[in-house]
Amino acid sequence: MAAAPERKVLEEIGEDFLCCTICLEQFKSPKILPCLHTFCEQCLVTLVEKTGSLNCPECRQQYQLPVGGVPAIKGNFFMRNLIEIFKQRLESMQGTDIKCEGCQQNTATHRCVDCRYYLCDTCSEAHRNLPLTRTHQLMTIGEYETAKSTSPVTLQAVEYCSVHPKNEIEFYCETCQVPVCTNCTIVKHRIPEHVHRDLKDAADEYLTE
Repeated sequence: MAAAPERKVLEEIGEDFLCCTICLEQFKSPKILPCLHTFCEQCLVTLVEKTGSLNCPECRQQYQLPVGGVPAIKGNFFMRNLIEIFKQRLESMQGTDIKCEGCQQNTATHRCVDCRYYLCDTCSEAHRNLPLTRTHQLMTIGEYETAKSTSPVTLQAVEYCSVHPKNEIEFYCETCQVPVCTNCTIVKHRIPEHVHRDLKDAADEYLTE
């Protein structure tokens, strides 16, 4: 049973706040535009394909598409984390049985760290075999719950650089206080002007703080 403050948070946020205004579903890979409006990555891809330009569906502001296209647009990490917290609050209110987010029928037995979906045995097996998701990190719900308290950094999905979309973010620039990829450390965050740290080490330290 969730405590009163947790219930209040759920009531104040509401699921609508976590939904994309294009597809009207909960955000998937949320991307944030310079005007601070957020949309699903695939929704923006479809929008650009149809119109040939990047116009915010909310305020109609037009933007130049970055090199690398929509995937290179900065991800809304705050929204992703908020969705994660929202799901956890709902789970605590609904009990231990969690419905599979794949088939929407069976009880979930696994959690995909990359997609942040709960999956049943059947959907987990399909997830492992699909070319697009076979490299994703799947954990049993028991393993996931243990990792949340002992090693939360391991539950962070892989993030890609907004400047170099094909590169994973692996470092943290202490000088600029931003996460960066290997190419960034060579181009815009060079040593010795900039100090770098392993991203997981920095995350562990800031998590403790």
